[in-house]
Amino acid sequence: MASLTAKDVQRIAKTKKREGIRRLNEHFQWNEFVGDSQRQLLHQEFVYEVLMFAVNRGFPWTATAEVARMSNELLPDLKAHLHFSCCHCLGMERDQAIELIAERVSLCLPSLSQAHRSTIFNFIADTYVSHQQLYQAFLTLPASKTPVVQLTVEVPPVPLKLCEGMDINEWETREAMRRLAAAQEEKQAEIRQLRERTGQLQQERLEAALKDFGVSLEGSWGKQAMEKIIHDFLQAQGEKMMETIMKEAALIQELFDLKIQAKAIAQPDPGVSSQQKTKK
Repeated sequence: MASLTAKDVQRIAKTKKREGIRRLNEHFQWNEFVGDSQRQLLHQEFVYEVLMFAVNRGFPWTATAEVARMSNELLPDLKAHLHFSCCHCLGMERDQAIELIAERVSLCLPSLSQAHRSTIFNFIADTYVSHQQLYQAFLTLPASKTPVVQLTVEVPPVPLKLCEGMDINEWETREAMRRLAAAQEEKQAEIRQLRERTGQLQQERLEAALKDFGVSLEGSWGKQAMEKIIHDFLQAQGEKMMETIMKEAALIQELFDLKIQAKAIAQPDPGVSSQQKTKK
């Protein structure tokens, strides 16, 4: 793992926060919170924020790198002191934390001027004191084991560009024509199925009638006998044939009505169109 140099700091300062943290992560070992990705990320963000504060306040690049190294070591030190105090049920007072921060700034940043050390100390101390309870919870409480639930987010479809759209009236007309065309195809299919089924049933009934008389279609019979068989068959099936014919007639009428509706939509009444134009 390469140490953080002045050039590394310059590159990090030119990137956005997420990318800056990723690059900063390549220069340090984050062993304090191994296995706890949330606390490790917060540790990295803490170091990044201190580094960027030094950059924005005009610290030399080399000094800024030293500040980043110091802040990386500071948070684990605070964690150790907090853990010791909590074990003795005393709690770490603010002045103890501030004293530790001052000590680390003085020991780890000897090359900085007194003004720069004071500036970085004030920033870290103010940040810690303002969020003391948050830091205590972050550094000492056991990691939460909240289950992570993966949810699928369904987003609405992306609308077409305005130049690819169409007038609402035109769209409604096309939709109506599409529905009528589908209805016509359905009626035509019903008529074909009815005719096929009727023919098949007639053939089956005729063969059944011939078998009742102990004959088959391939047998040789006299003319009168065959006429009688056919006459009796037609008489018996007359009502069923009439019912089938009425069904087919009703389907044809429905198909005809659908075609009339489609024609009316395709060729609107000129009088209605002129009235609409006049209103506009």
